[in-house]
This record gives sequence, structure tokens and C-alpha cells, in this order.
Amino acid sequence: MKLSSAIRSPLKEIILLAAHTGMRRSEILSLEWSRVKIREGYIELTSSNQKNKKWGTVDLTDTAQQVIRSIPRIVGSPWVFPSPRDHMKYRKDFKRLWARAIREAGIKQRSFKSLRHTTASLLAMDGADLTTIKEVMRHQDIKTTMRYSHLTDEHKRAVISRLDSVLKAKPAEETILYKGENE
Repeated sequence: MKLSSAIRSPLKEIILLAAHTGMRRSEILSLEWSRVKIREGYIELTSSNQKNKKWGTVDLTDTAQQVIRSIPRIVGSPWVFPSPRDHMKYRKDFKRLWARAIREAGIKQRSFKSLRHTTASLLAMDGADLTTIKEVMRHQDIKTTMRYSHLTDEHKRAVISRLDSVLKAKPAEETILYKGENE
């Protein structure tokens, strides 16, 4: 069974939002409607719900905007993902929902944080530079971004195969004699 067939609302929306924004689980679960700026295309993050304790924003893809629009609002609740037992609190039963979906899909144990790694990796494989990915992921240090941005073997093979066309287009002596600054 695939993960997509093992997930139901609200887990489906939580996963899609994570994949399309790179948001942390805590940022998504504690998200308030007042912080969602659909028309402007971003979400405000307060210092209280960010790991680095700084105010920030997260840009929304078209899909993320559609996902947010599809989430029903609970009258009187400030939360995008309210607790099913008490709408005045945000959802905290996430680990149980995630574990069940992973188990039903037959996937080896994966943490929700894997979605942040996936977002960073997909951005890298699509050509985004590490500095931009660092900003999108709201990392403090580029080293963290480098740990998050995994390239698939298929992607690495595709990139290295481009060398054929580069090396065929220029005489060998021009391409081999690039010198570093210290040479």
C-alpha cells in the first residue's frame, strides 16, 4: 500500500502542507488562521512556534494554498488543525496518526522530519542553490541545509552525464586547464 492511500484528513493536509512549504510539524500543528495570508501567498510564523524563536514567513505554493482553502474552519477555533476533543486547543495526537499511516503503508519507520528533508532535496535537484534552500527552510546554518539536501543516485547520474556534452563542445585543453584561485 502506498502512503497516499493510507492517509486521511487531516493527516493528508498536514503532509501536503509540510511537503509544499518545508514547515516543521510544530509550526503546522500550532498554525492559527490569523497567520494564514492566502491572498498574499504566505504564512506568518511567530517567535513562539519557530525553532529559532524568530518571527518569519513561509511562502505558499499554489498547491499549499489549495490545501489550506480545502480545510474546513471550526467556528470559534483559532487553529487550522484543532484538537478533535477541544477545538480551543491545537491537535496533539499527530504522532499516533503518523505512525498508523506509516504502518498501513508498509513503510519502514520514518519521522515526519523526513518531509523537510524531501522538500530540501527536491529543491536542490530542481536546481535551487543552497543559500536559497537555506532561506526557504529557515535554517540558521548552511551546514544544516547541506545535511537536509539529499541527491538521488538517479539525479547524480543525470548530472554527471551532462559532462559528455560539455566536454564534446570544447577542446580538451580548454576544459582541463581550469585553474583554481590558488594555482
